[in-house]
Amino acid sequence: SIAIPDNPRMGAGYSLAGGGATAINAINTVTAAVVDRTGTEPLAGNPESGKTRLTAGKSVTVQAQGNAQAQSEVRAAAASFGWIAAAAAGTGASNELNPKVLASIRSADILTPLDTGRVDVMATANQKSDAQSHALSVSTGASVGASAAITRDTGSVVAELGQDVRVAASVLRIYAKAQ
Repeated sequence: SIAIPDNPRMGAGYSLAGGGATAINAINTVTAAVVDRTGTEPLAGNPESGKTRLTAGKSVTVQAQGNAQAQSEVRAAAASFGWIAAAAAGTGASNELNPKVLASIRSADILTPLDTGRVDVMATANQKSDAQSHALSVSTGASVGASAAITRDTGSVVAELGQDVRVAASVLRIYAKAQ
């Protein structure tokens, strides 16, 4: 988001000028890749445990990837010229990132060959934020300018084996990364 106001003033006796702008971005996302079951009754296809069963000849991958990007730029200017003059300009730019990324296996039997099988549970989040705030005030009298730029990231990245999971594999990899 971009906000740009301009507010020049000129007077022979007195002159006052002010300019201000604010840009606010908020990103709230949920990205999930989940192997789970919705009921409590045993599943007929898995007489051993009654849970969800995934059987693979080589590997099973459960992967969730979230991408969040915010950019805000704000500019404000105030100019005041006269015998008695004052100018003020203020800006604020704010980016709030709150992405949730989840990769999970719950209530399931994951079966791969014990000698070569692999199970990967991976969650990654790629976040980028840029906040810029610019204020300029010019006057033949008093002038003041203020700027604030804030970026806040409160997201979470989770890769997990939840409750009641059985895995048969030669390699089990659980990986979570935020960058």
